Amino acid sequence: MKLKQVITSVLFFINFTTSAQSVNETPELGIGSQVSEYPNVTWLKGEAVSHFDKNKTYIIECWATWCGPCMGAIPHLNELHRKYKDQITIIGQGVMENDLTKVRKFVRAKGDEMSYAVAFAGGSNSDFAKKWLVPAGVKGIPQTFVIQNNQIVWTPSPVELTEEAIELLIGRKFSLENLKAAQKTSEINIAKDLLLSGKFEESLSILHQLILKNPDNGGALLMKYNVLEKMGRAEEAAAFLEARHQEKLHPEIFLSYYRSLNKRNEQDKLLQVLEADIDRCLADDNTLIADVIMEAYKTYYDRKDYPGLRAFIQRIIAKSTTSRPLFSVAAISQYYPIASPVEAKPVNAAVFTATMKLLEMSQMEFHYLIGSIKMFWNQNERKYAVKLVQSAISAAKRDKQPQNSLEALMKIADSLREGTLPSDKQFQQLEEDAKK
Repeated sequence: MKLKQVITSVLFFINFTTSAQSVNETPELGIGSQVSEYPNVTWLKGEAVSHFDKNKTYIIECWATWCGPCMGAIPHLNELHRKYKDQITIIGQGVMENDLTKVRKFVRAKGDEMSYAVAFAGGSNSDFAKKWLVPAGVKGIPQTFVIQNNQIVWTPSPVELTEEAIELLIGRKFSLENLKAAQKTSEINIAKDLLLSGKFEESLSILHQLILKNPDNGGALLMKYNVLEKMGRAEEAAAFLEARHQEKLHPEIFLSYYRSLNKRNEQDKLLQVLEADIDRCLADDNTLIADVIMEAYKTYYDRKDYPGLRAFIQRIIAKSTTSRPLFSVAAISQYYPIASPVEAKPVNAAVFTATMKLLEMSQMEFHYLIGSIKMFWNQNERKYAVKLVQSAISAAKRDKQPQNSLEALMKIADSLREGTLPSDKQFQQLEEDAKK
């Protein structure tokens, strides 16, 4: 897997094992499993559910505040709730984090943008984790469970919750076979088939109508760009993508726009666009900021413009009022080490400052904290590694994190003070201990 793909999966966010849906091949809990009682959780919004009603349909989406794809799914789930709330119960089930205060604050801040029911489970020791996540073999989030007739009927990713699927659920005719058949007749799939068969004008005609109906139809927007490219109308395709990008940050097309600029060797323009997009994201706390920061970081890095990279990180630090952009810098930096110690030093100093500001605001996922410690230690910035752990310990005490997590951090601090970086195996064990 290419580095870019790794980073993208990481920041489509963000525990290495939690950047995409992941379920064991033979789970104890899965499609066909009977469910009756809801695990013990803390309800933060909406009507609490203790038992499943066989006459109702439930969509349970497992999420966390640190998970980018989960954040990206919230608008879609919110729209589904607004449209189908009388027919389907949507539950945002917070998992894989221990800070109830942080999650409660996040949900309150979202307000009507997260209008469906929301519950908090806790970490790996929670009742929900023991009764659902572990038996289902869930290794990553977002993870969705669809319940009908007191039975799990589907475990999709949130993006698979299309109107075709919802309508089948409402009509109680859902099956994977029926869903596949319904999707074949959807206009977007017809346009795709026409594209693949070389009938470009016919495909464009359908896409034009889809975009007229819904100007934010990301799938249709991206497909229109691809059709124009296939037709050899590259300039028109680029202009179309740029115009749409200027209107708003479309989750489905913004990366394609960046790549089109790269393809045309317009890196200076790309950096200008990226800087402007970061400001757009910061203005409304847009969850796409992780990917925008990644693209900017990588562009500066690839150009070996390390002074520019340092200045870029400093701008992020100065502008950040939430932890997400700071976390993005801390996470991305681990994958782009600078070989020259002289050139690396000012960049490392900026990354360290960003990470320390992050810990002043929030917790840092243990896996990424370890990554930052190792990065600084291996680049001979050991004082940064030591200070980072000390700050993480203070943050854990401040946020009343579980004792096992605090003890794991203190063991790392003791080892570093003795001049020894724990081995990968030791770090792995400490991470497991912190999750208990």
